[in-house]
Amino acid sequence: MSSIPVPSIELTTRNAATSNASLEPLLTWLMLMLAQLERTFSKVPGSAVIARYVRSSHQDDPGRTVLELILIAFSVRTLMQSRSRDKSEGKLIKFSEKEIDELVEEWTPEPLCAPLTEWEQRDLTSVPVIAGPNGPKPKILSTGKAAVNLVRYLVPQ
Repeated sequence: MSSIPVPSIELTTRNAATSNASLEPLLTWLMLMLAQLERTFSKVPGSAVIARYVRSSHQDDPGRTVLELILIAFSVRTLMQSRSRDKSEGKLIKFSEKEIDELVEEWTPEPLCAPLTEWEQRDLTSVPVIAGPNGPKPKILSTGKAAVNLVRYLVPQ
């Protein structure tokens, strides 16, 4: 007849009790810090609104709470990081005044957009351009005639 070794279970129970005893100061400190954080948070104006929002948001969609925490952590990290990209002086290229002048002279700006096609050019010329201040009867630049500004009558003033 086989029997279950009782001493090994007691040994495991003793090991668990020993590990719990070694973690007890850490857990006590963690509980005190969380209580202090909660007290400090409750002193902030509007903290009740934020707590209610987080509670209802987490109840409706726990994944959203995790996503918002990640976004808040990313925002704090972005705001706290240094504004300079590279702090080491060795990786930056040092140009002399002569080299800077040469680079500026040979630089030609590229156009911001592609040139207009024939259809786009024709469409652009057909748009009336107003000369002078906008009012109830503005003058059209291409013909010089006065036109009625119907938008003025549609918008309540």
